[in-house]
Amino acid sequence: MELSSLLAVFGHPDDESLAAGGVLAQHAAAGARTAVVTATWAPTTQRAAELADALRVLGAGEPRMLGYADAKVPDSAPGRPRWCDVPMDEAVHRLVAEIREFRPEAR
Repeated sequence: MELSSLLAVFGHPDDESLAAGGVLAQHAAAGARTAVVTATWAPTTQRAAELADALRVLGAGEPRMLGYADAKVPDSAPGRPRWCDVPMDEAVHRLVAEIREFRPEAR
């Protein structure tokens, strides 16, 4: 069966390239709608710009960032809680919202 859309979820920018870049690029090249959700780093940071560049190369659309701080880099999202400190209900709610918006499906 063919994959018609793929939504991947990662903790940090670069994880998408290091862990699954080939899979993302392969599905995008085959015509699958492909996207990435990243839990950490604010959209206004340099890492977010680098993520956007990587996603363009991989064919995975615009970054979908939850914007939480990286546990080891508080300046990654100033004023936001660290991803590891976010209440589970909040984290699930935010991720489910991304899933519902993108609506990935496998056929």
